[in-house]
Amino acid sequence: MNSLTNSSSWRLPLSMGDAWVLLDKCSSAVVGAAAAGMFVAFGPGAVVFAANVGLKLTELYSIIFDLFTVVTGLLFAFYGIITTAETPFMKAMKRTEAYKTFKAELKAGLFTGMGVTIYCIPLIVVGPLPVDRGLWTWVVAVWLGAAVAGFWLFGRVVRGFIYLADNIPDRPASGG
Repeated sequence: MNSLTNSSSWRLPLSMGDAWVLLDKCSSAVVGAAAAGMFVAFGPGAVVFAANVGLKLTELYSIIFDLFTVVTGLLFAFYGIITTAETPFMKAMKRTEAYKTFKAELKAGLFTGMGVTIYCIPLIVVGPLPVDRGLWTWVVAVWLGAAVAGFWLFGRVVRGFIYLADNIPDRPASGG
């Protein structure tokens, strides 16, 4: 019997559970890449339409810059708190496997936020309107993908903290 037909010796490299875990871990990159791809496909037409109806799309670069400076600052402050605090709550949280995943996502959100913030600066200065599928379409598509991925990571960090706060083992009962 060959090894492909022998079910006991052959299996897919990933089980469905493993595939979902991998997709979950890569979800920000997947969502960011999808946003970038959609911009390459539909962005130039949308930019022309928006300009025709009077929307100032170049202001979007400043808006995203402002949002990411605030979000990245919040993430940085939060990172400082969770890594240095020694309260019973934080000690209990640091013992969990979910904390390690949460801290990794928090770091990814920090680096993505810093990257998007820095990426915004030349876009604010130049103010490109990618109306064809030239170089600026690709530059703005990468920026948009990174921004969407950054917002996705911020949401995952918030979700992770809520999960940790609700599922801390051996949490002391609060009086009240």
